[in-house]
Amino acid sequence: MQLYDILFNNNVYIVKKNNMIQRIQTLYILGGALSVLTGSFCFPYFECDNPSINVYIFDQYLGFFWLLVFLVFSVLAFLKFKNRKQQLYYINGNILGIIFLIVFVYSYYFYLDFFLHLKLYVVNSIFTISLSIGLFSFLLARRAIQKDEDLINSINRIR
Repeated sequence: MQLYDILFNNNVYIVKKNNMIQRIQTLYILGGALSVLTGSFCFPYFECDNPSINVYIFDQYLGFFWLLVFLVFSVLAFLKFKNRKQQLYYINGNILGIIFLIVFVYSYYFYLDFFLHLKLYVVNSIFTISLSIGLFSFLLARRAIQKDEDLINSINRIR
């Protein structure tokens, strides 16, 4: 009877720890998605002296499409907490999307500045910081999911 209690208590402890890890992942995913979406909708990525001609990401078709794909990947990563491989797939997609967006914004700015000599716009640093916070949150979520996967694999090896 004592052996059964020890095994049962250890098993319950592992399940509680596993749920706690998934909650941390969920918080990281939600924090990253909220940071990126807030930065995209509230702050323009190109600022000008005249606020009426600031450029927002949802003004262009490609930017709006990127926001839709990002939102779908974030929701799917949030809902697929039981399938860690698919969750990692969606989080990696979001990480690559954020990196490509940052590279695209700065390369477009350098194209306007150096090749067309348009000094009209400046890249908004708050937009870039919100994307960086989202990127950091998704990297933390990816790390937490990989730790969870390693924990499950080590338990399976012991069995």
